[in-house]
Amino acid sequence: MSDEELPCTSVEFGSGTSSRNSTVTVNGSLKCLRLELSLITTMADVAVMQPKSMMRPKVWDEEVEEAYRFQLAGYRDAIEYKQVKNTEHIDRWPHNGYVKKLQRRDGCFYYYNKTRECPDKEIHKTKVYSY
Repeated sequence: MSDEELPCTSVEFGSGTSSRNSTVTVNGSLKCLRLELSLITTMADVAVMQPKSMMRPKVWDEEVEEAYRFQLAGYRDAIEYKQVKNTEHIDRWPHNGYVKKLQRRDGCFYYYNKTRECPDKEIHKTKVYSY
């Protein structure tokens, strides 16, 4: 039996997967294994979830209020905030679930009231993203 070159398109390594080309040379038994692996991706290297579409609302509702509070603090929405701050916890008012406190990118905090914060003149400036 002659030496054969078998292409390998994906190699599973731990929880990540590398899709680089690898070559396994076989001559009856495993003779040589050559793998080209990329570095293991960390949590920061994982692709940020990108929105599919964006709309500007015409009337106020709780979704607009949520988006307004995150955008005032400098984030697109709750998903981006959780990814940037690497946390699952967002401080919320217990009686209505509105965002209570957000940390800006510069480390300072925004504190929000229990009631509506988004004025009518700011509704059309707010962006609501869908995934």
